Amino acid sequence: MMWLLRLLPVAFAVASQGGAGLAAPSPPATPLGAQCLGSACFALFWAARSFSEATSVCEDAGGHLMTVRSTVAAEAIALLLRGRSGSAWLGLRLPGNVPTDPTKKLRGFVWVVGDERTDYSNWTDAAEEPLPGPRCVVVSPELSWEVRACHVSADGFLCEYNYPSGTCAPLALPPAVGASYLTLFGVRDSDLVALPPGTIAEVPSLGVTLECGTHGNSSLRWGTASPGAWDCSLEKGGCDGQCLLNDQKRPFCTCPEGQTLMEDQRSCISPCDDVPCQHFCVPQGNHGVCMCTEGYQLDADGRSCKDIDDCNVKPDPKDPHKCIMFCNQTECLALCDPHTDESCYCPPGYIWEQRQDGTSICSDINECESNECGDLECINLPGSYKCICPDGRTVQEQSCDVPEDEVSGDIEPDSKTPDYDPKISVPTLVPPKGGSSPGMLVAIIVSTTLVVVVLVAILGYLVKKRCTARTMLDYKCRQSEAGIAL
Repeated sequence: MMWLLRLLPVAFAVASQGGAGLAAPSPPATPLGAQCLGSACFALFWAARSFSEATSVCEDAGGHLMTVRSTVAAEAIALLLRGRSGSAWLGLRLPGNVPTDPTKKLRGFVWVVGDERTDYSNWTDAAEEPLPGPRCVVVSPELSWEVRACHVSADGFLCEYNYPSGTCAPLALPPAVGASYLTLFGVRDSDLVALPPGTIAEVPSLGVTLECGTHGNSSLRWGTASPGAWDCSLEKGGCDGQCLLNDQKRPFCTCPEGQTLMEDQRSCISPCDDVPCQHFCVPQGNHGVCMCTEGYQLDADGRSCKDIDDCNVKPDPKDPHKCIMFCNQTECLALCDPHTDESCYCPPGYIWEQRQDGTSICSDINECESNECGDLECINLPGSYKCICPDGRTVQEQSCDVPEDEVSGDIEPDSKTPDYDPKISVPTLVPPKGGSSPGMLVAIIVSTTLVVVVLVAILGYLVKKRCTARTMLDYKCRQSEAGIAL
C-alpha cells in the first residue's frame, strides 16, 4: 500500500508533463448576431477559429461559411461587424496550390458551395504576399477582402443558412407586448425581420411559446404541438377562421362555412383542398367537385377541362333545360348518329352536305339568293338573314309598313312612363337614309297647322287692338268739339 502512495506523485507529474503537449479544446462558439433576408440568414460568430474549424461550426447547424454575391449581402456584413475590430472568415478559398487569376472577379477563388458565381467583390488594394499552403479570404469591418492562409485563425467567421421552403414573419404582437426569438443556429433576437423554420418565439406576458414550422395544412406558420387556440389577441389564436371565447373565457377556433377544423383545432380544411382541379372546385358536402369555365367541359378523369365547340349547342329558348344545335359560322360539323352516317342533323338555316372525305358538314343557306327580301336590301347571316327597309329598319319580311297604332300614336298609357313636360326638349331621331317615314310626315303636318293657327290668332289680336285704339281717338275728338261749342 505504501508503494502505491509513493507512485501517485510521480503519476501526476507524468500526466501533467504529457498534458502540456495537448491542445486545449476550443470553447463552443455562439453567434453574437444575425441578419435574415428573404430565405437566407447570416450569423456572426466572434471566436478565433481556423478556416476548417469555422466550416465545421457552420455545418453543424446546417449551414456553411457565408457567400457574398451581392451588395445586399455585403450590407448585412456591415451591420454584423459594426463596432468591431478584426476580420472574419468568408466562404471563399483557392483550391490546392492554384495561382490566383486577377482577370476573374473572384481571382480564381471558389465559394465553399462549389461555384464562382457573384455580382460583387471588394478585394483590398494592398499587394498580395505569397503564402504557403491553401489560401482563404477574410473580410474586415470596412468590407474589404484579404487573402490569408487557411490554417491560421481569424477573429471570427460568418455563417450562412438557407431555407428554400421559406421563413415565418415576425409575430403580429398586441400593443405593449414583446417577444423574443431563438433560432436553431443559436441566435436570440427580437428584431429579426424573417424567422427560419424551427425558431422558437416566446411571449412571456401572454404565456405563449410558439414554433415556426409546418402546422395543420402544411403551410409554414407559427404554431404549437398542443391542439387548440391560444390567446386570441396574438395572431388570432392561430385560427384559420375566427378566434372566439367560450363560457369559461377560453379561446377556440371556428371555420367558415364549407370548411372543417383539422386535428390541431386551429387549421381549416375545405373539401376542395385535396382535389387537383384544372379550373376550379365547388364543395359539395364532404367532397369537392371539379367545374370548368364557360366554353369547356369536364373530361372523363373528372379533373381536366377540354375545349368544346361553341357552335355545337345552345339552350332551347322554349325549354332552358334542353339544348338545340347552334352555329354562328358559315360551316359547322353536323350532328350524326354514330351508328349510321346517313342520319345527320343541322341547325335551322343550314343544309347538310357530305364531302368527298366523308365529313358531314352543315352549310349556311344563303336566303338572299332566293330573293327572300324582295325589293329590299338583303343581308345574309349564319343561319338567318335580315331585310333592310329604306328608313334603316331591319325586318325579316318583305313589308316595311308601320303598324297603325304606331302611326296614330294611340298607345295605351303606361304608369311607368313619366308625364310629358313641354318645357323639356326631346331629342329627335336621326333622319332615315331613305326618306321620311309616315309618322314623321304626320308630325310635320300637325306642327304646320299649329303654327298657322297661332299666326292667325296673333293677327286677329293686332287688328282688334288697332280698331279699339281708333274708336277711343274718335270719341275724344267729339268731346273736344262739344266743349268748344259751349
